[in-house]
Amino acid sequence: MEKAEENYKVPNLEKGIAVLEYLSLYSLGRTLQAIKSELDISQTTAYRILNTLVRLGYLIYNEDTKHYKLSRKLLSLGFKSLNEHNLLEVVLPHLRNLRDLVKETACFGVLGDQKGIFIEQAQGHHTFRFVLSPGKPFELHCSAPGKAIMAYLPCNVRDYYLSQMEFTRYNARTITTPEAYMMNWRKCES
Repeated sequence: MEKAEENYKVPNLEKGIAVLEYLSLYSLGRTLQAIKSELDISQTTAYRILNTLVRLGYLIYNEDTKHYKLSRKLLSLGFKSLNEHNLLEVVLPHLRNLRDLVKETACFGVLGDQKGIFIEQAQGHHTFRFVLSPGKPFELHCSAPGKAIMAYLPCNVRDYYLSQMEFTRYNARTITTPEAYMMNWRKCES
């Protein structure tokens, strides 16, 4: 059976997917040299894969920095795989209404494996703005979207994510323990 499965492998497809997964870890992108070295593939193969993914719209190439990074096309594929490709059409009007109500930027994100994943935002009207790129992960323990999501999760789901958090300290006010995080939250019944 293993030999039969070997006959149906497509090595360059596997390498292309490895490139996408690798680049998902680097929001600023990576160079051809870093990609080929880290993934242990030849420069010619890496170059062909990268150019194909750029041509198909899955990657963006920055001529100035020589970095390749993921495009939003993968995000739209992800929504389609969930059969929720119209999710943003439904969410955006509510996001804009919330922004107008609170006079601040309103964000929409979803839970990932251990962090939240930023999807979209309705920019506030202030001069200073904090802009996030779709697909960017955010911490659940020290971000407004993360805390908002965690506050409304069922207790068993919240406890699971709580057990996965690393509680990385970013400044003097960062919550760094599960006990401190849970101090002001509703208690779950056992």
